[in-house]
Amino acid sequence: MAAATEGFTSRKLGEGGFGAVYEGRLRGEAVAVKRCVLPADVAAMAGAAGDADGLAVEVRALFEVQHANVVRLRAWSDDGEAKCLAYELCAGGDVATLLERSRASGEGGGEGDDVFSVRQRLCVALDAARGLLHVHTHHERGGSDGDGGAGGDTAKRVHRDVKPENLLVTGDGVTKVADFGLMRVVAAAGGGSVAYTYVPKGTFNYMPPEGMAGAVSQKFDVYSFGIVLLQLATGRRSFEAAAEAGGEGRVLVNDVELAVDAATAAGTDAPLHALLDPHCTWAAAAAADDDGGDDNSDDDDDGDGRRRGLQCDGRDVGVALLRLGRRCAHHLREERPTMREVVEELEAVGGRAGVHGGGAGPGGGMARVGGGRG
Repeated sequence: MAAATEGFTSRKLGEGGFGAVYEGRLRGEAVAVKRCVLPADVAAMAGAAGDADGLAVEVRALFEVQHANVVRLRAWSDDGEAKCLAYELCAGGDVATLLERSRASGEGGGEGDDVFSVRQRLCVALDAARGLLHVHTHHERGGSDGDGGAGGDTAKRVHRDVKPENLLVTGDGVTKVADFGLMRVVAAAGGGSVAYTYVPKGTFNYMPPEGMAGAVSQKFDVYSFGIVLLQLATGRRSFEAAAEAGGEGRVLVNDVELAVDAATAAGTDAPLHALLDPHCTWAAAAAADDDGGDDNSDDDDDGDGRRRGLQCDGRDVGVALLRLGRRCAHHLREERPTMREVVEELEAVGGRAGVHGGGAGPGGGMARVGGGRG
């Protein structure tokens, strides 16, 4: 791995609590190399709590759960001092960065000028949901997960760290679920569908209420994904401190819940429209020309033969993301939909909008990542 990254001196793509990610080349392929150095005291604490080795968990998950919307592992190493994972390089960056770039831009001035358009946001939602559905339904039979989970029955995987930073976008605009270091396998059938861990894990702002008590189920991921949907619709962070929110801290899911209730009571989507990200052009024109002009015009073409325009009002897409995100992020686990239901609903939204996911294939909609301004 050192050779692939020129001794870990190549371009740094990101950095976390216990390591960094570098751009490199491995056997002629561009890769992203994550190098983790876990302090001895932290490693000892994790072992005492019965937690599995994060690298072993991630390697196993990425080799077993292969899907177009799950990042691919190319190689791994453990030399005792540091642990390294080499993934396919996702040149489009992560969704958190796309949201930040959008926030730094001016207000939406037309879909072609948006840093992160309605179409791109819907592609991210569709791709990520499909990746998570595969993770949830690609069952493992027998054995232990190394983290206290029982084996012997069909077991279900839980990612446990779904957030914008862990959704990566390729240069072709395909979104992939990444970072399986906290993945947990939960026994089904005789073992039930909920497990408990001694130490709650995940990212605080994306953890469901029961997760704080150590409960783990696939509805954990559904909650986290719901917060991501709300961020895609509003452009906001999951929590904004008082300084950011104009004097009072704001929790995104609470604001959306109030707006959904207000919209339902008033019989209008106006309260939800008010929450949509102002840096994105939601009221984009439909793909079909309204003036009777030539439908084959290249004026709205994005460079690869597809039209940028949606086949419905973009605000309808935003409202759908808000309503679905709110249901996913319900405080009661049993009230949340399954990932299969989430995918089905997003595909219905995509069908109305003429968007079917990222990539350059038919119906794709995110061939250029972060285009336009910025």
